[in-house]
Amino acid sequence: MRMHVESVLELTHLVDYTMPKIKTMPKGWNETNGKDKLGDFAEEYWYYDNITKKSEEQFIDSYLKRAKKKGYHQSQDKTVRIYALAKEGIPTISSDTPSAKCWYRRQYGCYEKSITL
Repeated sequence: MRMHVESVLELTHLVDYTMPKIKTMPKGWNETNGKDKLGDFAEEYWYYDNITKKSEEQFIDSYLKRAKKKGYHQSQDKTVRIYALAKEGIPTISSDTPSAKCWYRRQYGCYEKSITL
């Protein structure tokens, strides 16, 4: 459990750097079903650029398909709000920073392991 808590905290810090304010959109850990929407979201969309490189329509389609695949409620309204936040957001770490993606890959791997323990 300690490893899971530490992994969640680290993931939350990374999200604050790469996608400020996003963690209020996909809610975090749900103890009832063992799912973590924020973690699942960050696995695919770890930086605002990964959202805004798509058109709004493409992102909505991609996000809703992923939500369905992961077993989450599919909310187009929330998806539109996430896209708007990504367009307006100002990350504190550039997506070109090699360490940004590396952090996510390393941390998400640790995070995934902690969930299965």
